[in-house]
Amino acid sequence: MVEGESSEAAFLTNPTRCTPERQMAKATVESWENPGHPVSKEETVYPELTGCNVLQAFKPSLGFAPSATPEEGTTQADEPSSYTVNLELPQTSLFSELATPELENAAVTLPEGVSISPSAADGLRGCPSNGPEGINLLGPESEEVGPDRLTREAKGRCPDASTLGTVDVFTPVLPTRCGGKGQAECKTGESPAPLQGHVYVALPECGGGGGEPECNAAYAEGKGGPSGNGKLFGLYIEVQGSGVIVKLPGTVSANPATGQLTATFKENPQFPFSALQLHLKGGPRAPLANPQTCGSFMTTSVLSSWAGQDDPVPSPPFHVDWDGKGGACPASPFAPSFTAGTITPSAGGFSPFTMTLSRHDREQDLSGITLNTPPGMLGMLSQVPLCPEPQAGNGTCGEASLIGHTEVAAGPGPHPFWVGGKVYLTGPYKGAPFGLSIVTHAQAGPFNLGNVIVRAAIHVNPSSGALSVVSDPLPQIVDGVPLRIQTVHVTVDRPGFIFNPTNCSQMQVTGTITAAQGASANVANPFAVGGCKGLPFKPKFSARTSAKTSRLNGASLDVAVASAAGQANIASVHVELPGKLPSRLTTLRKACPEATFNANPGSCPSASVVGSATAQTPVLNDLLTGPAYIVSHGGEAFPDLVVMLQGQGVTIELTGATHISHGVTSSTFSSLPDAPISHFNLVLPKGPDSILGAVGSLCKKPLKMPTTITGQNGAQIKQSTRIAVSGCPKKHHKKQPVRRARRKKH
Repeated sequence: MVEGESSEAAFLTNPTRCTPERQMAKATVESWENPGHPVSKEETVYPELTGCNVLQAFKPSLGFAPSATPEEGTTQADEPSSYTVNLELPQTSLFSELATPELENAAVTLPEGVSISPSAADGLRGCPSNGPEGINLLGPESEEVGPDRLTREAKGRCPDASTLGTVDVFTPVLPTRCGGKGQAECKTGESPAPLQGHVYVALPECGGGGGEPECNAAYAEGKGGPSGNGKLFGLYIEVQGSGVIVKLPGTVSANPATGQLTATFKENPQFPFSALQLHLKGGPRAPLANPQTCGSFMTTSVLSSWAGQDDPVPSPPFHVDWDGKGGACPASPFAPSFTAGTITPSAGGFSPFTMTLSRHDREQDLSGITLNTPPGMLGMLSQVPLCPEPQAGNGTCGEASLIGHTEVAAGPGPHPFWVGGKVYLTGPYKGAPFGLSIVTHAQAGPFNLGNVIVRAAIHVNPSSGALSVVSDPLPQIVDGVPLRIQTVHVTVDRPGFIFNPTNCSQMQVTGTITAAQGASANVANPFAVGGCKGLPFKPKFSARTSAKTSRLNGASLDVAVASAAGQANIASVHVELPGKLPSRLTTLRKACPEATFNANPGSCPSASVVGSATAQTPVLNDLLTGPAYIVSHGGEAFPDLVVMLQGQGVTIELTGATHISHGVTSSTFSSLPDAPISHFNLVLPKGPDSILGAVGSLCKKPLKMPTTITGQNGAQIKQSTRIAVSGCPKKHHKKQPVRRARRKKH
């Protein structure tokens, strides 16, 4: 170097990595006559490098914040947004100065709350590492693809749908917009021409079709994948300019519990650059979403140089607000919307059932629901094979148990990602006689996040027969991706399964929706069916007793009700027993106290059990059977007759209010479940503790029992039911004398 040339840019720069390992310089010679076929390959030892400790200080800076462009970026909480990464590393190209060591490794940890947005998955494709639609991270020994040889130096061919953003890289070693001069000689206002390119999402090593067999097998079995080790989410950066192409593979690890992201690029090329600007696209399908709460957020990075320097690099904080305009953040509200009901509300008819619940951005996250159906809206459980355990818990139920489908919208913004699932009917779950296994295969763009399984318990109200479906908590994060569920839509559409009430009164489908942050909301949707008056109502009611009675064992009574399919269900029954079959006060005094009965009917005195009942319904496979109790409520009221029916895990209580006046006992079952009963039989037997006594002979005169049966549709049948008496002596008829005609004397 001659005097006066100290300001000139250097042409060559030594590596900035000092290592005792031997480094080699290589040369390859090809002939003009036969290009592509080296005739000579030579290499020699490169001189050992020293002085890495006296290089220019490695002082990178990194900024990360929502982009300033209003059409793409926003500071509004719980919204998808464009983000800009600005990594600066001052360089010198002067011959008289030592170089700044190049960046070797970069690990950038985004603020907790900035997460992958599920909304980005719609239409997203992953870029393979190699192939005709790949980034092609290949060495010189590359594969032949069409007329081109794809090498490390060739531009990648990632699908457009895998593009996440743009990248600019500024370097002092390439020509600039300053007329080919070095960067140091740019005039004021002039800027160097960057290497320009894109950032792509990589095809996952797990679950997306590439990579490790064991990892893919875990996805195939619905077990999800290792989001935390970078094998699920990956990036490629590719930039080019002035005949140079640079490709950088990176990984993204997502904290499985919080969704916090760390992007890592290792062993970057020893290529000096002064700035790298990465602009992630915005809009409704931006790859990143803002935190769900307001506040100040800071990115932390660990950047290391090839010279061995390794320092944490904090970034300036950015702020997230409520409205994107600096507005203050209130407490997150929770006011979910709710609709539910059958699609065809025809009385007694079969119809699909739908339920939709939704929340808005910046509201607390949906966590669970308790859904209460109106009385009479039931399912034909007898027609569906119940999915057993462990299949129900593993999400592997057979199609025979399928009763419906789900659609779930996940992700913030106006265009969340929709994914479908299936609903299976299961056996007992969490103390309920039936349950649901809701299985969603979370295939989102190139990412296969396995099966997401939500269970629910189906309880049956013992008084009304109405159903109460209680879901387990909904998942909030899957494989490090916060779901931010906006909408859950459930359709129970198995043909011939859900049927409507036969009561046309105004009712409601009600529920309680809970939030992951602790809030809850009671919801209701009006529901009513039509056409009740057109339903037939012709139940058959009969009764019988035995003529053999005694003061010790009293009398018996056997009541039967039969109803054909397609009729309105029975709402109430009122009967008045004949005076010859009075209630026995000695037995009534042995009634089970109400508190004892409510705590455990099995602990009631044996004398309070006065009969048994059997009911057959097309809804269940099993008969409903159980004892009949007399239950005392205290005070002057007469004890009630309570029938406890059980079968297939279901318990139904039928309560008959008892009234005695002038020796005549009446019983009114006023609130019977709106459920189809093909046959019902109540037996009140004789015995020391029989509920009925007898006055005189039961055979002398017909026994009549005034009966009023009211249908759920309001139809009413009033009849005087004749009680058949068995065991009466047969009546003997006297023979009439034979009269002979007298002959007339002639």
